[in-house]
Amino acid sequence: MTQSRLGQRRLLTMALALALATTGIQAVAARGSQTPAQGRLIAVLIDDLHIEFKLTPTVRTMMRVMSKGLIREGDQFAIRSTGYSQIHVTRTSDRPRFAQAILKLQGAGLSDRDVAGGDSAVANSVKGRVATRSAAFLELLTDLGSITDRRKVLVCISPDPCAPQPTSASVVVYTVDPRRFATARAEFDGLISKINADIR
Repeated sequence: MTQSRLGQRRLLTMALALALATTGIQAVAARGSQTPAQGRLIAVLIDDLHIEFKLTPTVRTMMRVMSKGLIREGDQFAIRSTGYSQIHVTRTSDRPRFAQAILKLQGAGLSDRDVAGGDSAVANSVKGRVATRSAAFLELLTDLGSITDRRKVLVCISPDPCAPQPTSASVVVYTVDPRRFATARAEFDGLISKINADIR
């Protein structure tokens, strides 16, 4: 090989190394999403502290749709609630546990009337509920970030956004508002298809 070609090859190698160094997070996230060893992990955060009781049947239906349309053979799942439903299903592929979580689910969110007419105690409750949701989200996200052998997605069922998408953990995050489900079922079905495409 001539000196000229050797020089060109060194320059290309240096350029590639520099590109990887400046986009390391994206490169790791891409590898994690494209070459998992053992399938998919579906994590679900149910924000029952902000979901009103009247929406309980709606959220249960949403979970059943997810169970049928999203959880596939070989997938694992984890489910966590933020409040009184006390759902904490660690990483598993045992489908009956998904069904059991659905039965335990119960919304306990404050209504708009409660919040609008509330005193300082209600205001403190609202702040505490937001802090609890954030803590649950970060805990679940940290657990997912430590898993490197699966494609991962976190679905947060909440009337409010849970958090921005964290690319450093190579986890795709979706927030689904249960209040839209009754009038936008086709939209939710489309989201299930999108998630399946994103982590196929």
